[in-house]
Amino acid sequence: MGRLLIFAGLGLGLLAPFGAALARPPNGPIALVIAPPWMDTAGIITALGGRLIGPFQSPFAVLAESGDPGFSENLLARGIWAVRDGSVVAQLCGTN
Repeated sequence: MGRLLIFAGLGLGLLAPFGAALARPPNGPIALVIAPPWMDTAGIITALGGRLIGPFQSPFAVLAESGDPGFSENLLARGIWAVRDGSVVAQLCGTN
């Protein structure tokens, strides 16, 4: 039981900074856009003047950028689930 707690604590300690970064609202040029898989996320992003970045898209999230300061709010108004700071994910994916 003691070893399990140690490993759980180490795991949480390593993941906490990453989780905290994702919890931040977008304040930079790169946004992590989280949407239902049945939604045309790429089409919505393009229609709002943004563009997809990165070589891959997942079923629930994409990286996007836009110069529009109201981009996040406009995405949420179109039914996107959440918009978060995507700079950490972009660095991990090598898209910066």
